[in-house]
Amino acid sequence: MVLLALAKTPVVFVAVSFLCGLMTCLYYPASSSLIADLIGKELRVRAYAVQRFSINLAFACGMMTAGLVASSSFFWLFIADAGTTAILGLIVLFGLKRGIGRAPSKNAGWGDAVPFIARDWAFLRVVGASFLVAVIFWQTSSTFGLQVTEGSGLNEKAFGFLLGLNGLMIVLMELPLTNVTKRFDPQKTMAFGYVLIGGGLCLLAFGASLPMLILSIVVLTLGEMIAMPIASSYVANLAPDDMRGRYMGVLGFSWNTAVGVGPMVGLWIFGRSPELLWLLCGLAGVVAACLSL
Repeated sequence: MVLLALAKTPVVFVAVSFLCGLMTCLYYPASSSLIADLIGKELRVRAYAVQRFSINLAFACGMMTAGLVASSSFFWLFIADAGTTAILGLIVLFGLKRGIGRAPSKNAGWGDAVPFIARDWAFLRVVGASFLVAVIFWQTSSTFGLQVTEGSGLNEKAFGFLLGLNGLMIVLMELPLTNVTKRFDPQKTMAFGYVLIGGGLCLLAFGASLPMLILSIVVLTLGEMIAMPIASSYVANLAPDDMRGRYMGVLGFSWNTAVGVGPMVGLWIFGRSPELLWLLCGLAGVVAACLSL
């Protein structure tokens, strides 16, 4: 993040972005697998919701702060990000007891995991649905920003506060909501959430005034709160104990692939027809729901 703050040329910026993305990708499978190791099946939905609570509390504060600070200095945003990430690294290094989770010798290698995963059609459908939902979701950090600033004529502060609303809703509502969602069939719950995620952005095809932008984020966030904790728990329960990290890695790969594919495809479509992009987001949510079912 410090190098990103200092990058001056496109080549350096792309190279350092690649390294940042690679390091970020190392975290998700390990942390998600560790939570599943430490928490029994009956509490995993709640555990993943708690993890998302802490992430989104920071996200809400970060986005709202970023919207204010970006107008004067992008440099200090990167420095602050670097500092908080370093603090997390120190907490993990010195704050977690050694030996928690499974011993490395008990983890299956990719040679055993890949053929097993290739036959697990329930998991592969979840991965396909996850990819489609991630493609939708990552529009919020790319084309949605263009819609706010260029399409709707608002400024960067409005964009920051709209995304901050997403994080704030999750902080206030997701944990209580899991008391309800955990009682239902996980596949149907995920499907319902995926439809709402796609439907939230689909609303923008019918207008992009500030009230409609707020409604779009609210509907998308409701879908996210309903689907995401269930999806993480569902995959953790599908995975054999010695392959949980591999399963989480493949699930994370679907999201990380969508980070690259989603904005590129979305920007290309947005440049031709923003309304078509938002309608396709709604369709992708329906297809993801069908895969889940």
